[in-house]
Amino acid sequence: PGLLRSEKNKKMLEFIMKRFRNKKFVLDAGAFHMLNKKLLNENCLLTPHKGEFKHLFRCMATPAKVLEMAKKHKCNILLKGPVDYISDGKALYCNFTGNALMTAGGTGDVLAGVAAAFSTKNPMLESALAAAFLVGLAGDLIEKTEAGLNASRLIEELPKAKKLCEK
Repeated sequence: PGLLRSEKNKKMLEFIMKRFRNKKFVLDAGAFHMLNKKLLNENCLLTPHKGEFKHLFRCMATPAKVLEMAKKHKCNILLKGPVDYISDGKALYCNFTGNALMTAGGTGDVLAGVAAAFSTKNPMLESALAAAFLVGLAGDLIEKTEAGLNASRLIEELPKAKKLCEK
């Protein structure tokens, strides 16, 4: 998150993805404009919204296309939206947690960060599924009592959401 579009950053991203092919990457927003899709693999998770998906893959963001593009590029995709669609190219999963408040700036960064954190000890697909559910649940908890949210508030609610998952 936060990677500005420039030739220097494009070269840096490509170098890092080539050099550390066996490492896990969660790519969001600015990275999509500089991404060499040939470097994607099963260790990569892309977290686009519909517009970013369309720009990145030159097709409409439908559940079938999420599955197809994940398979074609041998990566994991978490398409953010009213329903999140997550695929590793072998199966397609839907996440129904979350709400319209979560279109606030920075919430996608929270999602990417949680997915990256989970991926340190878990496979990328499981990390994407858990992150989408947990961050969405945190947003749902906030929606019950508040009229809006921001990234900081979403982060504050994550421990409560996690505790509910452990019951």
